Amino acid sequence: MNIADGKREEQLRLSTYVPEGVKVLL
Repeated sequence: MNIADGKREEQLRLSTYVPEGVKVLL
């Protein structure tokens, strides 16, 4: 598994349960 893939997957997972307002700050 690629390190980049892991990072991308982590970002996707975060974006699923992070509220829109917080996502904008990130």
